[in-house]
Amino acid sequence: MKKYIALTLLVLAGMGFYGCDFSNKAQEKVVKSEKKEKKGFEIMTDFEVAKSQAKINNKPILLIFSGSDWCGWCIKLDQEVFSTQEFKDWAADNVVTVIADFPARKQLPSELAMQNEKLKDTYNVSGFPTVFLLNDDGSVIARTGYQRGGAANYIRHLKMFLGAAK
Repeated sequence: MKKYIALTLLVLAGMGFYGCDFSNKAQEKVVKSEKKEKKGFEIMTDFEVAKSQAKINNKPILLIFSGSDWCGWCIKLDQEVFSTQEFKDWAADNVVTVIADFPARKQLPSELAMQNEKLKDTYNVSGFPTVFLLNDDGSVIARTGYQRGGAANYIRHLKMFLGAAK
């Protein structure tokens, strides 16, 4: 009987040890995942959250007005610039990016659609794409749109505005 109890305890101890080791590995993965998310590029949709992040991180806001599923120049700007790894790497370190989208074929949640309309009125946007660099309080640094030359050129273009604002 003592052999069975000892064997059972040994098996349970081994399972417990394995379980602890596994949970530590899972926990490490979560921590690594969180670090990647914090450092990575993200296009936000909530302007107030973007302003808060800009204040916390002492970064300007890149506000993109787009008709993502119907505006040819918006689609081109996204493909040539915003979707490239070069731009994502730069933006993750330098700006808080937020989009005010006005799609034709996709319906946005009503709160988001109302926010985007309000932003469109606030910043007097009449065409797409329109791109703003803003201070963390929402005041305008610069207004621009599509620029030829891909991500590297667009980054230079934005840096010019950011350098002038300092």
